[in-house]
Amino acid sequence: LATLAVKTTAFTPCGTDAYSKCSGDMLAGVLVTGNGLGLTLAAVLPFILMAVRKTASLPVAVLVLTEIYFSRSRTALIAAVVTLVVWLIVTQFSRLLTSAKKRTPFPALLLLMALATIGLVLPFMKWGDNSFTGRGYLWKLALKQVKTGSSLLSGMGVRAWGDNFSQNNLIGRVAVYSVHNQWLEVLYVSGLLGMVLFVALMGILLARASVSPILALALTPILVEFFFERPWSVTTVDWLSWSLPAILIVSSSYNRESLGVRSTKPIRSDVRRPVRLAAVE
Repeated sequence: LATLAVKTTAFTPCGTDAYSKCSGDMLAGVLVTGNGLGLTLAAVLPFILMAVRKTASLPVAVLVLTEIYFSRSRTALIAAVVTLVVWLIVTQFSRLLTSAKKRTPFPALLLLMALATIGLVLPFMKWGDNSFTGRGYLWKLALKQVKTGSSLLSGMGVRAWGDNFSQNNLIGRVAVYSVHNQWLEVLYVSGLLGMVLFVALMGILLARASVSPILALALTPILVEFFFERPWSVTTVDWLSWSLPAILIVSSSYNRESLGVRSTKPIRSDVRRPVRLAAVE
């Protein structure tokens, strides 16, 4: 309410360039742009839903969605909506796990695989320069430079994309930080070697998400943001970099204890082993 009463404390005018996606003001908060705030809120939404009580989850979800809406970030809004859908699946599926005798593939895995595939294929399709508020042009430029660059194997390096603005005037200031697709960003900066490693990482995470509802939920907004942004920067550290170690921490403890579901694995009552360790097992 205070933010709405004194809009200048958190709102900033929308851009005036040809690719501006909104008119009027956008909610930026402590960040420079509303897009940054929206993407951050979408990425943190799964952790918020897992932290609050069930009775508070709906009001909190509405609050976050409202803030994302006023941030004017369409990518973030899509990511948040898809996350809420997966969250509804998670809360229902978790109840089924309590009676399961073994690990059961998570039903939302197909959705996660579809999101990953769309994000990977999207920049390699034929788009007009103005597609997706100018991202079509950025993707074509990045692919052209990767193909004609000195090393397709090792990539263009961390400075090449920024040079397109500072030296060659091929892109605008708003696009200087990224090629605006996570998969293409990895390929552009680190080449085929980096791409292979990144695909392997995502394969491991998706495999673990198949039996971990909490990991699946945490991955959902990130995979959607992969479409048009790069939440996991390979060149610098920014407001979304925290999401990568957060995902890795969640994936390192993937099991059925997620979302308050107890594991059905029997606890061994070996008196020769410490009780504490047997309980943890």
